[in-house]
Amino acid sequence: MIDQIRLDFVNNSPEIKKELEQLLLRYKTILSKSLYEYLKSLLNCEFSAIASIISDEEKETLCDLFIYRTISMYNIYNRTLNLLNSNFNLDFKKNGFGALMSFIDVSVQNKHIPILKLYHGVNDYIGNINLFLTKWSPEIREQEFARLFAEYEQLSKEKLPYTHKNNHRGGASAHWIYSHKQKLANLEKMLTELDSKKELSDMQKREIEIQQICFDLILKDMELNLDDFSTCHQEPSFVSSFEEEIIDPMEKKLVKTIPGLTITTNIKHL
Repeated sequence: MIDQIRLDFVNNSPEIKKELEQLLLRYKTILSKSLYEYLKSLLNCEFSAIASIISDEEKETLCDLFIYRTISMYNIYNRTLNLLNSNFNLDFKKNGFGALMSFIDVSVQNKHIPILKLYHGVNDYIGNINLFLTKWSPEIREQEFARLFAEYEQLSKEKLPYTHKNNHRGGASAHWIYSHKQKLANLEKMLTELDSKKELSDMQKREIEIQQICFDLILKDMELNLDDFSTCHQEPSFVSSFEEEIIDPMEKKLVKTIPGLTITTNIKHL
């Protein structure tokens, strides 16, 4: 039944909460009265599991307990959903993929705008919280366009570095030509995409507005500010054996860690 709770709690059903309440009762003799009442309040979503109601040292100790990790994720998901529903008349989509991931999106004109995504942890780790922001950043876009265009011009001037002796089927020349064409095609695609973002569409304006309002509400509820986050080193994405690793300057990650949890703000620049 414990595994079933981890699979189903994101559905916010009263039965799941009752099962968690019964599970919490088993810990009543183990926990101090204050910590037991704290977990009970978390389960009732009276405040956010991120808020500084107890110390980081106490949270670190509680991370060893399955009941704390499970109730914390239940709290973060359902309190966020309740918070958004009470402030918006929007179509919030929610789903969960068992003990792996659950999310909250906003559906606007058949477009899903990400608001919250939770990745559930294992052992003594509660999990990862992902928040999302989209920003209109013409200066960053123009800088990236200029950088890519210069790279495209430089790449276009490159000549085949191999002689005809290497020009057999599947040889070094064939590999270079294919890789060169792929790089040019990828740069053309990125330049076209950036050029198309000189003006914001109505949908993009709506996405920026919705994400910003939701983000501000969630952070305030967690008793956090954006200044509490630090820049995360972005790992390059590996596309294929013929393409170089890419770090996208149009995307940025800010990270805040607390015992058992990593909170990441994913910023997409337009």
